[in-house]
Amino acid sequence: MGAVWAPGNYVTRWHVSKGRVDMSKVKLHEKLASLIVNKCLRINENDNVTIFLYPRHIPLAEEIAHECFRKGADVLLNLYTDNYYLSYMTELSTESLREPSVFCKALSEYSTAQVWMEGVEDPRIFKKISAEKHDAAGEGENKAHAPYYR
Repeated sequence: MGAVWAPGNYVTRWHVSKGRVDMSKVKLHEKLASLIVNKCLRINENDNVTIFLYPRHIPLAEEIAHECFRKGADVLLNLYTDNYYLSYMTELSTESLREPSVFCKALSEYSTAQVWMEGVEDPRIFKKISAEKHDAAGEGENKAHAPYYR
């Protein structure tokens, strides 16, 4: 029997083809991806899909992207990491965080569907970020994404 998949492990179609992974976990990702793409979002060839994710979500994000490609859609995987998030939240000024990111605005404008798979690996990083900066980042994110919610 192959290795058991666990969060944080990278499972690709190559691993599956070589029998190096527990197929029950892969089947679950395939089922979830199919539900998300076909039933929830009803993706088609006219869609531009952005998937926001953390490293532990790569296997599911890849399956969602694969299912989107099968429908003819364009897909972008937008990876976040704990270090990236911590740098973003601690190095940018509160004023800067209150303003929408140019990248976020552009992704929201051109994406016809977005999938958000958030969640830091180590929640202790939140202790390193002030409440004021959390609030400011929320304002900036809302300005970037909310105008495009349908």
